[in-house]
Parts: sequence; structure tokens; C-alpha cells
Amino acid sequence: MRLYLSILLGLVAMTTLAQSIQNVKATPQDGKVIVLYDLIGGKPEQKYTIDLFASHNNFSAPLTEVSGDVGKNITPGTGKKIIWDAALELTTYKGDITFKVKGEAITLPFAFKKPAKGGSVRRGKNTSVEWEGGKPTQHIKLELYKGTELVNSIAETGNTGQYNWSIPKKTSKGSYTLKLNAGQETVNSQPFKIKSKIPFIVKMLPVVVVGGVVAVFVFRCGDCSTSNDLPIAPDPPN
Repeated sequence: MRLYLSILLGLVAMTTLAQSIQNVKATPQDGKVIVLYDLIGGKPEQKYTIDLFASHNNFSAPLTEVSGDVGKNITPGTGKKIIWDAALELTTYKGDITFKVKGEAITLPFAFKKPAKGGSVRRGKNTSVEWEGGKPTQHIKLELYKGTELVNSIAETGNTGQYNWSIPKKTSKGSYTLKLNAGQETVNSQPFKIKSKIPFIVKMLPVVVVGGVVAVFVFRCGDCSTSNDLPIAPDPPN
């Protein structure tokens, strides 16, 4: 049975933040409809569930006879294509059809990216704490642990994936972990070290004090390949 379709530009809907579906185009072709779209924004590793809706059923349920860049685990990019077998799903239809391409981000588990395992930060300095996962609307809490002991609560913030942490100067040196709490979800970072603000070797640089004046001696050797002896000073004048 032949279909008579008048294709209208589909409406766009996204349920996530910072992402959008753009440049939706629909073209009928031999009983099928080719829907092109761009999925813009978000992180490259983020995946989405994409559904195609049509106005013939008042957008009440997604179309089922579809293939291409539709369904689960769709990554961001341009030139995405959905093929809808309209002849198979509708069998008979005459009139206009409007399409909606809807997308929803697939929630990833929380995981720390920084500080990295075996890394180090310095007390009295600022460092970037980074993580991934969760939903953009979630509220999280960051805590500092030394072993199983809670040292302090770092911050309560939105799920932005990053927090600028100012490490207190009085924090003891040693091995620590961070804990992220997001309601019923928690995750720990890999162990990292907190070190002194100034490297120990810098604190212990030797100086020579002569008559109350700090003197710094610098020896230069023009050609140290032939001899390790210092040059001999000339005799003083009579």
C-alpha cells in the first residue's frame, strides 16, 4: 500500500544539559524516511539514547521500524542518520508528518580522574579535583580521608566534574584518598600523597656566612675534562 507523506521539519528535544540536537532534516525515499541530525556538545565519551517520534500518533511512542543512529549508546557528532521504514510501520497513511528527535544522556558511574593514583599535591596550594559520571543535576560532597579516618569535608557542590581545592597549610603529610558522595552513590579516589609546600631540598640549600653576610659561591670550570684541580692563585706583589 502506497504512502503519501508530507514531511515537516521535526521538533527538537533534549533532556540533558549542555547538549542539543540540531539541523534535523527529513526526506521520504521509496517508502522510507531518512532523518538527518547533529548531536552537538557534551563530552566525546558521553553516550546517549536517541528516539524518533512522529505526529501520526501524537508523539505518544517512539517509532520502532528504525535503524542507524538511533537507540542506545549513540555518541555525539554531526551527520547522524536514522532510517525509518514508514511503509512497514504504517502500511497506509496520507497526510503530514512532523518528527521529533529526542535524546537522553546515559548515566555513567562516578569515577575520579584527578588526583591520579600515586600522584602528589602540596599543602597550602590549589589543585584541581576532577571526576566523571552521574547526572548534571546531582549534588555531590567531597571528603578527604587518611586511611579510614575522615580528615575534613572539602566541599558540597554541583556535579560539574571539577572542583578547585585549596589544601589547608596545616594538613599533615602522608597518603590520602578522596571520597565522592552523591546520595546513595559513593566512590573513592586512588591513594595520593600530600607533601610540603616547599620541597625539602630547597629548604636545606647550604649557605656560607662571612661576617654576618650571606655569601653564595659559584664555581665555573672552563675545561673540566682534563683536570679536577682548582687554578693556583698567583703570588701577591712585593
